[in-house]
Amino acid sequence: MTWQLFISIITCLYVVGRQYEYYGENVAYRKPANQSTTYQGYNASLGVDGLISTNFDDGTCSHTDVGQNYAWWTVDLEEFYFIKFIRIYHRNGQYYENRLHGSALYAKDKDNIWTQIHFNSTWPPNEFNVSVELNKPIGGIMLNNSFLQQGAVFICVCELEAFKVIECVHDFIENGNIVVVKYGDSNQTFTFGATVNVTCDEGYRMSDDGVLTNETESTIECNVSGNWTRNLTCSVILCGSPPNIPSNSKEIITPGLAGNNTYNATITVECIEGYNYSLHEIKPLRCTSDGVWTGHLGNCNGK
Repeated sequence: MTWQLFISIITCLYVVGRQYEYYGENVAYRKPANQSTTYQGYNASLGVDGLISTNFDDGTCSHTDVGQNYAWWTVDLEEFYFIKFIRIYHRNGQYYENRLHGSALYAKDKDNIWTQIHFNSTWPPNEFNVSVELNKPIGGIMLNNSFLQQGAVFICVCELEAFKVIECVHDFIENGNIVVVKYGDSNQTFTFGATVNVTCDEGYRMSDDGVLTNETESTIECNVSGNWTRNLTCSVILCGSPPNIPSNSKEIITPGLAGNNTYNATITVECIEGYNYSLHEIKPLRCTSDGVWTGHLGNCNGK
């Protein structure tokens, strides 16, 4: 199983006391949101509208109703994602930020089970900048609280961002092999930061974005855009047109990997009736790994 969250922009996040940079898609952006109660029209969807302001007077924060002894806020990601980082912007001001004390963050998996992934137990409470290490994708996030302050519980989400793990496609090398040098985020293969070594099978040459190279192997990395640093493929080695065959002969071609002029193809000749080879040692032409024909066919002379 896997866990899932939702975000839609490339961004840079900041954690109290240090800079935490993480780039990816916010899979929570404008996803369906709900909350236990609503205070004066400050509905749950304001917490995922993409407008990041912690000033409550700007009207961009959700807020549960007053006089409650329990409160919750949820967002449905509509799909399942591996999540790397969650950031919650709360109403500013120490009095209001203290309401984060006792709040818990939950994630819902494919079995519809909610699992707690963070609990804010400090006083004064910490901001919600949560680096997530989950071994399964999730499809929903919930924030709840039952810690009474002045006889009531409130949840005010000005914005929740959930960044999915950046992944690079890994089934891209046909007629070649990839070996993991280093895993990326969350110890998952082929995620952001992963490094792999690429080699081509015998008879194939490495191409970079469609342009043939002389490389037999290369190391590439999964970058912040979810792409590999090089677009490598393995192309069959071609030898072009073979040398002219001797006069008074007919050629016999044994195809190579992918045709008559590809790696390991061979060409021999047979003299027509009335002619003999002029050389005692005949070496058939062969398409080599260097992309050239080697060998000697000799000549066919009259008897």
